[in-house]
Amino acid sequence: MTKIVINPILNRFTLTLSGSFDLEDALHTIREIEHEVTGMKPGFDVITDLRFLKRLNMQAAMKIKKGTKILEKRGAKRVVRIVGGSQLAVKVFGKFSSLFGSKTEVYYVPTLEDAEKILEKSQYAEMV
Repeated sequence: MTKIVINPILNRFTLTLSGSFDLEDALHTIREIEHEVTGMKPGFDVITDLRFLKRLNMQAAMKIKKGTKILEKRGAKRVVRIVGGSQLAVKVFGKFSSLFGSKTEVYYVPTLEDAEKILEKSQYAEMV
């Protein structure tokens, strides 16, 4: 299952993946990302919450890169991935949705609170 929440005040795009995630889910998620990202201003932040993802089909994992590239192309500045304690999520998302060579900053954290702290700290630093 995919859930996207847009916060225009914080210029934040939050994507939550949960349950089992297969190729059909990945294609649906990419369409949702393409639709929802159009309202974002360049320099937006992305939180990807993977804590409730139970199973990830390898075909779906390979498609994830397209969604990541869409967000990057539309101007994502920071991506924070909430992985809980899942080393699998870190490995899979690090491998298939990497942003190496881009200007997008990527962080991996265990909790939503940690994700928000990183983004708040970064926003405060830019204001100073």
